[in-house]
Amino acid sequence: MTLVVCFTDSDKVHCAADSRISSGNAPIMEMGAKIHIVPIRCTSITDGREDIFFNHTVGFAYAGSSLLASNVLAIASSLCQMICADQNRSVPSLETIAKIFTHCGSHVIKNMNFLHPKGGPHRFGGLIFGFCPIEKKPLIYQIGTIISSADTALSGAPFYDADMKRLVDKKNTITCIGSGKEEFWRRHDAREAKGKASDPFGILREVIEDEAISDVGGSILQARADKNGCVIYTTLVDGYEGRDGVYTTLLGVDITFPIDGFTFGREAVFTDLDRVFIREWLERRGRNPNWRQASEKTRNLALIETQLVVCNGRRMPMSFDRFVMIEPASPQMGVSYLTSKCATCSRAAPLIAIPLTFDMNLVRGDGGVITKCFFCGGTVLSKLVSAEPYIWNIPTY
Repeated sequence: MTLVVCFTDSDKVHCAADSRISSGNAPIMEMGAKIHIVPIRCTSITDGREDIFFNHTVGFAYAGSSLLASNVLAIASSLCQMICADQNRSVPSLETIAKIFTHCGSHVIKNMNFLHPKGGPHRFGGLIFGFCPIEKKPLIYQIGTIISSADTALSGAPFYDADMKRLVDKKNTITCIGSGKEEFWRRHDAREAKGKASDPFGILREVIEDEAISDVGGSILQARADKNGCVIYTTLVDGYEGRDGVYTTLLGVDITFPIDGFTFGREAVFTDLDRVFIREWLERRGRNPNWRQASEKTRNLALIETQLVVCNGRRMPMSFDRFVMIEPASPQMGVSYLTSKCATCSRAAPLIAIPLTFDMNLVRGDGGVITKCFFCGGTVLSKLVSAEPYIWNIPTY
């Protein structure tokens, strides 16, 4: 099985999954691609020639049988790229795409369970997520394996089929599928009981790292879907297959170096490197390098500052899609900071140290930081994309 977590915000869907593929409880692969981009292409006939009038991408993530899911994905993705709309050039809704996957899932599930009943039941669950061009908002549809009561009554034995349902599209509503979902919700509820902010991807990562569920593991895969389509984030990792250094991976594959001059992906996330970043950040400031003993606010500040330095050096955009609390900045003369106006004292409060040559065009997303104002101690809340660079020239002694 696996663990897939998905949730929407105002204009996009976020999805993450683990990468372990298992046979029973035994892992057989740690780089399973459980999140996929689904291309959608619509054509019509104009003056006797085929005209492509719609191109879009959405996401697909799955839990359960990889054999079933990969075949459903292959067939459904092919159909989604061969949609014909000769009469009215209509565009498919996300519900239509989910119906295509459900239709293909029905055929594959029935075929495999009929031909190989002793190894069954063969099941999979999937999420179709993305921006619906008809409803103009992000949506999630769930595809599942069910027992068909009508066919079971006729055959006298369990008969499996696929079904589909639309999930609640309320902002920040979390969807979770796979064998690790109970453990995910247990940790989620414990976090909420302590008054901590929701962090679905952080909880997913904890479940993966703690090996709490035997068939949930490997690394975390992350994707985003909005009106511009679906993007799977590249990941910066510390070392790759025993080699030293920082490497860029996509779905577990090393893509650090170009292939025939071509590179892949424009947005990266940091999952395996953050402990290294935090430790080095603490060491540079003469603090205890044990990141576990640092407060969550300190770890957040260390990670964001380091990520911005790395992204600026690599000219790679950083996507930041949630708000986190950070340790208040201790500004130094001549250092450049992202600043934001304090609602209490109206002064430009320093938030995060950045390189002097930092390019603000590299910052993406609707996320930001919450901290205390350096001047008055009031609360400052700011999106990173809205923050203003400023070279500090105010004495702090």
